Amino acid sequence: MLRSASSTTTSKTVIPFVKVGASELVPCCRLLILPGLLAACFDLAGFFHPVADPHILLFKGETMAGKTRKTSGIYLRGKTWWITYMDVEGKQHWESTGSKLKADADYKLACIKKDVAEGIQPAAPARKKYSTTFSDLAKKYLEYCKPQKDYKTKAGRIATLCRTFGEMKLIDITLESLETYQAQRQTEPKQAKREGAEPGALVKAATVNRELAALKNMFTKAEEWGLIPDTALRIARKVKLTKENNARSRFLSIDEAGSLVNSCSNGLRDLVIFALNTGCRKSEILSLTWQHVDLKHGFIRIADSKNGETRDIAINPTLAVMFKGIVRRVGIEPEEINDIPETATLEETIKGVIYRIDNRLGVSRVIPAKASLEKILRIVLQHVGSPYVFNNPDTGTRYQDVKRSFSTACRAAGLSDFNFHDLRHTFASHLVMNGVDMTTVSRLLGHKTLTMTNRYSHLAPGHLQRAVDVLTWADQPKAANG
Repeated sequence: MLRSASSTTTSKTVIPFVKVGASELVPCCRLLILPGLLAACFDLAGFFHPVADPHILLFKGETMAGKTRKTSGIYLRGKTWWITYMDVEGKQHWESTGSKLKADADYKLACIKKDVAEGIQPAAPARKKYSTTFSDLAKKYLEYCKPQKDYKTKAGRIATLCRTFGEMKLIDITLESLETYQAQRQTEPKQAKREGAEPGALVKAATVNRELAALKNMFTKAEEWGLIPDTALRIARKVKLTKENNARSRFLSIDEAGSLVNSCSNGLRDLVIFALNTGCRKSEILSLTWQHVDLKHGFIRIADSKNGETRDIAINPTLAVMFKGIVRRVGIEPEEINDIPETATLEETIKGVIYRIDNRLGVSRVIPAKASLEKILRIVLQHVGSPYVFNNPDTGTRYQDVKRSFSTACRAAGLSDFNFHDLRHTFASHLVMNGVDMTTVSRLLGHKTLTMTNRYSHLAPGHLQRAVDVLTWADQPKAANG
């Protein structure tokens, strides 16, 4: 406590103190105190604290922007603990411990304080040299992503990023270079799908956003792996993604859907019927196996969904008829083939395979002795195949993609600006137009929230009218007299 020199009363003026050195306390006053009292009570030379950093105000603990900066002890920056201390010469230091454990920071700060108390100047921290290039990180990151379902998609985005940043060191990638890439990328034309094809429209904002999102995740892993400092990660995270407007409302009428089905080839027809009646994504359809189709209980289980969650879809009469027309391919186990004698002729081997297939299916069939081997092989190939529901009838293997055949069918049906994913929109749109509630539609589509499903809300017939019709007042409120 200090007594005012200009006061004759017995009241005392409480003066707050701040610690600016190892053991020195100096008063921290407010500008409203009278200059006389200030001159009498304070050592103005000791009130101010000289610092070397031009961004720090003379008042210890404040920055030029008015923000408080840590001046003692330990603190957390991101996931890493930092320490700050005064050296022997009274200079403030801020230093990363490089550890995510608070105990490591406590120990390091205690050691430094011990050295300072003994007059030993703390050694300057060694600066780690970061020399990893973007290409080096891309290789390491792709190895990390190999088990993920969208590995091929990520690999394509990273290949695009490598064209610009491949040879650059990660620490040399600045915010300006990232924003320049973002702007220039949206002025580039889309890559032609086939050789000799005319380039299409410009790259969409959503495409660039996915590429930058991949880059940000790469930098996050790089910081965790110790390939970059946290400052480089903060720079990457500062890039703001462009607003997207990719919502499509294209869907087919009942007549258009019928025309499309009739225009499809034999293999594609079942795929389109399945998509129109389930709303499944193309990847979910192509990866569907027989073990997830329960014809007895009438449901399909989608186990390999986009969001990683399993959902069940009921089989309606249209799907039931479609499944009856699909030839289920039966695989032949290796031990069944090994049971056939090695001395058997080719014709006897084929007959043996067919005999085993017939046993599996519970049917009996006689192969004429004079039947050609080509015909017999064709019969065998109709049954020996993959566990997938939808297979290419020409190769007997699962479809990898149906983009070309689907485009051909759309042209034959007279449909324009329509892609396979729009079959999913058609499924949802017709459900809503027939009065199915949004929650049920969301569950059938596999949406985690109603946000994506609400795009179809405007199709609900009279939903706003029904909402206000539930209000039935016994006594109608009278209009106020004006």
